[in-house]
Amino acid sequence: MKSRLRRVRFEKFLYVPPVGLSGGFCITWRDYVDMEPVSISKNLISCLVFSNPLSSPWLLSAVYGPVRSVEKRNFWCNIHKQVDRFNGGWLIIGDFNGVLYREDRHGGREETSSSVHMINAMDNLGLVELPSQGLNYSWVNGRVAGHEIKAKLDRAIVNSDWWSLFPNADMKILTQNISDPSPIILNT
Repeated sequence: MKSRLRRVRFEKFLYVPPVGLSGGFCITWRDYVDMEPVSISKNLISCLVFSNPLSSPWLLSAVYGPVRSVEKRNFWCNIHKQVDRFNGGWLIIGDFNGVLYREDRHGGREETSSSVHMINAMDNLGLVELPSQGLNYSWVNGRVAGHEIKAKLDRAIVNSDWWSLFPNADMKILTQNISDPSPIILNT
């Protein structure tokens, strides 16, 4: 993985390895960005980011949301704890393993538990979703037509302090090629 990331000129990264065949995710950044890890767990990597403006560090939380419904409540409780420890701009980005809106999913059974937890957290914490560009869905199950399920599992949500630092920011969902979900890029 290190050599693949360096080939595309991402010199720095934090990596949470998979457990068996599930999970595992990483965040990457360029050498000129100064980031300081705050916490790392199987579902969350949080770092303080020192960039423009240098006087306003902000919190980046990269997520790989739990798949199982019973773990989603604890996941969102941990997100709340991150906010309680930091007062400033905050971005949460990654695979939440759940849809936010009904139109974020095409095919398969309807899912509501992750939506409820995510909507409640966004309301309670004053978070809004960044606009996204590129593909409409970040995950496809890879089955043949008629049995295919597509979903927007990846998103970026921010608080108003972060939004005021980067008012033109958006997220881009790229074409899937080397990983199960599509890679995402944050444009500030």
